[in-house]
Amino acid sequence: MTRLRLLLVSAWLSVTVSTGMDVQKRIVGGNECERHYHVHLRIVFADGTSSFCGGTLISDQWIVTAAHCHEPGWTMYADLSGGVDGGEEITAAPVKYEDVQKRPHDIMLLKLPQATTIKPVGLPDCDKRPLTVQIAGHAATSGKPDGTRSESFFIIYFQKCFIAA
Repeated sequence: MTRLRLLLVSAWLSVTVSTGMDVQKRIVGGNECERHYHVHLRIVFADGTSSFCGGTLISDQWIVTAAHCHEPGWTMYADLSGGVDGGEEITAAPVKYEDVQKRPHDIMLLKLPQATTIKPVGLPDCDKRPLTVQIAGHAATSGKPDGTRSESFFIIYFQKCFIAA
């Protein structure tokens, strides 16, 4: 259970900023993002309009993304090649994370219709926590959104904050 929580928190860090829904939470600066395990999710609403979210491939068939990227009646397509209009339709029901105290979280898992050969992101080892994480997001560097950007950040664990206080 601890490993699942660490996985979800790590994934949350990589996904929270990666949605295009809130441009105010954008990466300032950063570097152009290499595609690798970053997934472009196209969302088609019931009225036919569309939007997008970002996700991260965490296994050969699972993507972690933000839970607000899906509501009943929306259709989702996952594009692993970096395109914006194609992709495989996600037909399996999404798995939204909720803790035992029923607090809402913005974490969701999506299952691809079939396994991919693309290498997923390297997940942290619970015994050897990383000191930095990389996050990715869609945002404008000037004018309008112009692609995915990424940046690495140092992690300060809550335990260290309490010990220092």
